[in-house]
Amino acid sequence: MLQWMHSRRIVSVTGLFLCAATLCSAGTVLRDLSFFAKPTAAAKTAKAAAAGEPVPAPFAGVSLSVNDATVPPGGIFQYQLLLTEPKPMGRGSTTPTIPTTSTGPARGLSLNDPSGQACGVAVQGASGLQVNFISPNFTFGTNAIDYPILTITFPVKTDAVVGTQVPLNIDLNSSFFIDPATGLPYPQESAPGKLTIGGHMSITDVLPGEGLIPAGTPFSITGMNLPAAPKVQVEGATVVTADAVSSSRIDVTLDRDIQLQGTRIRVIDKNTAEKVTYYSYLRANAVGQSLRPLLAASYPIFSSQKYTSATLPWTKSQTVFTGLALQNPNTTAAPVKLELLSSTNQVLQSLNFLLESRTRVARDLLEVFPLGIFVNGASVRITSAQPIQMLGLQGDTSIGAVAPLVVTPQ
Repeated sequence: MLQWMHSRRIVSVTGLFLCAATLCSAGTVLRDLSFFAKPTAAAKTAKAAAAGEPVPAPFAGVSLSVNDATVPPGGIFQYQLLLTEPKPMGRGSTTPTIPTTSTGPARGLSLNDPSGQACGVAVQGASGLQVNFISPNFTFGTNAIDYPILTITFPVKTDAVVGTQVPLNIDLNSSFFIDPATGLPYPQESAPGKLTIGGHMSITDVLPGEGLIPAGTPFSITGMNLPAAPKVQVEGATVVTADAVSSSRIDVTLDRDIQLQGTRIRVIDKNTAEKVTYYSYLRANAVGQSLRPLLAASYPIFSSQKYTSATLPWTKSQTVFTGLALQNPNTTAAPVKLELLSSTNQVLQSLNFLLESRTRVARDLLEVFPLGIFVNGASVRITSAQPIQMLGLQGDTSIGAVAPLVVTPQ
């Protein structure tokens, strides 16, 4: 069994929201979400101070909120989950509540961690998208409070009705966030946001999405209905040029070097003042999919760490499997070698392949090496001619869960 999943203890939550589905009959569109608005601990403190009332004690747990968004039909919606106060986390799990009536399947996910070491995996199931994460050095959750800890990208359906408003939140009953100081889950509260179908423009992606962008080197913002005379803002740098190549692309140069991963980017239409905010990350193309259904329904969320050599222990039972996910963020293909090692590091089998630029692959190790060669204590050594991202995935088909595993650098 997956001890990572079974060790969770869900504490009671404060002020659990009513789900919009319980208030609306099938097909009804909820257009006024003010009923669902709940102030977080920080908002309550500010309100009390302004009124001259006693300031309530800070909330002891994790206080989360979801940003509002306005996206036109056919555009890209980026779900953004924030903490209202920094809280270090060792690991956790959450299920965002996303309006599937207006959006399609998730296209990409990113965990924003100041150290770049947090990693995870999202599993699409009947109850939604379950996001499981680990933070080896406990820095996840210590971001600045105006930066999301989790972003998920969804396409908005082309037939979504303009003017529709739907609630965004997380399912607190299926969420937990572990306090590394105690090893126990934090208490939780959350403030919902809303997705409004409307507006005119949308950011689809930022290319290359991650990596160091030297000063003066252009990168691209892609989207739909981007303005001809845009104002572009990039957190941590000054925009030198913003060239509207077309209504679907803006090329940008900056005054200094910047790491794109997790960077907040805004495009503003000078004529209408419409503003779109997007947090950059690499949305790599998947190379095929696993033959194991649970792994095929999973989306690896890589840390920012890159390796040229690492190992991953292989655990296998009737229901438990080990998978391996690799991602190449480089501009050229990466030659990769996988070696199956015995408990004494004897090479039992090997496989060489080329991982193309800006692609990712995830497979059960049984799809890489034949069943008959598995031995107890086996591990897999991964080597690459250039640094790539590596992530282990341990799944349990009996509970339909997948947990991330950090590889060991060599």
